[in-house]
Amino acid sequence: MTMVTQRSIVTAAGAMVLGLLMATAGYTWTASKTMYLSFSGPVALPGVTLPAGTYTFERVSDDVHVVRVSSRDQKTVYLTQFTELVDRPNG
Repeated sequence: MTMVTQRSIVTAAGAMVLGLLMATAGYTWTASKTMYLSFSGPVALPGVTLPAGTYTFERVSDDVHVVRVSSRDQKTVYLTQFTELVDRPNG
């Protein structure tokens, strides 16, 4: 597998993870801008792989769809990314 193909796969997987997080957590974020998510294994986001642990996912602004992913104590920022809200399917 070439480096470009591998990078494309990792980027696509990271985008899917962010999309799923936004889809499943979008309604929670209407009341609160910050969520703490724990992962039992590594998680790939665009440009970074997070090891198992607890992370802060924060909606940066109400009018711009930007999500910041940082360490639980918010001392290290791993990702700041534009996102798009996705409606959850019924059922």
